[in-house]
Amino acid sequence: MKAGEITGKILVIFDIDDTLVHTQTEVHVVKDGITVRSLNSHEFTHYKLQPGESFDFENFKNAREFFDKHKPIIPMMDQLKRDIARGNKVVMVTAREDFDDKELFLDTFRKYNVDIDKVHVYRAGNLKGGSTEERKKKIIKMLLDKEPYSKAIMYDDAKPNLDLFVSLKRDHPDTMFYAWHVSPEGQASEYMREGLEESLGQKLIIGFATVGGLLLGGWIGTEDNRLAKEWLKTYNALKEKDPTKAEELKQLVNQYKHTNWKQSMIRNMTKHKIERIINDFKNQELNENFADGKVKGKSRPGRVKKSGASCKGSVTSLRKKAKKYSGEKGKMYHWCANMKGGKK
Repeated sequence: MKAGEITGKILVIFDIDDTLVHTQTEVHVVKDGITVRSLNSHEFTHYKLQPGESFDFENFKNAREFFDKHKPIIPMMDQLKRDIARGNKVVMVTAREDFDDKELFLDTFRKYNVDIDKVHVYRAGNLKGGSTEERKKKIIKMLLDKEPYSKAIMYDDAKPNLDLFVSLKRDHPDTMFYAWHVSPEGQASEYMREGLEESLGQKLIIGFATVGGLLLGGWIGTEDNRLAKEWLKTYNALKEKDPTKAEELKQLVNQYKHTNWKQSMIRNMTKHKIERIINDFKNQELNENFADGKVKGKSRPGRVKKSGASCKGSVTSLRKKAKKYSGEKGKMYHWCANMKGGKK
């Protein structure tokens, strides 16, 4: 396969504990041969060993306990079955080591009509060294290095695992990354898309943190990243000129960010409202510049040519092109339309 060529295959990764099932199994924290603390699977994910402590995973190998004491998380079990039925490459990546009875462990999923024979289970607990999230990342990296995928999707209840998963974007730029955080109730919410360069990601996160405590969170993608940057710029400008409109924009962004992707109609309508405010602000800004003759930077004709835009055509056609293109090219089409409209 040539460099940069990508297949249409999709890799879907599921965590097990507190993502597909709830169990009562505990990991013991041992110090000087004595158990000093017992952790459920969620607590274990976030626990940092203190000096002299180690983990005892003996209970986590017990397939009978897993089979008897698990509680299925139905929404995620259904998602698992859907991905298998779609023919996606579906794997489970768990923090556990090998079970003492492989078939009994697999029977736990067969009880719920999961075609588990089409799913490979990778056990990060078998790897040595590093944190749980680092070991999981190593397994997923191995899968992505072995075969190219157009999309990689991960469901996990632990955000550190999702963070390191998305960081693999740097090594696999042709793969789209989607990280889904699973709540204790089994509801999956989009945690992050893609993997941005650290500098850009930090700038945007800082920017969002300074405007009402919003986080970039679950809407980073090629298109959403563009929208985020434009929203931030427009919001900061509107705060001075039109605080009411700035607040409206912030509320729409909040709504967009927290609308599940399955509610596509609502999500698209909200996005159009956001873009309309951004475009209206751009038009107002360009009209003011045209009216008072103030032009920042290079002359407009030079910037039009450099951006790849052109002032040829009717005002209507230029407006359409302005909406079609973003960045400098879109701005220049807006300017050309305003210039022609002004002359008339």
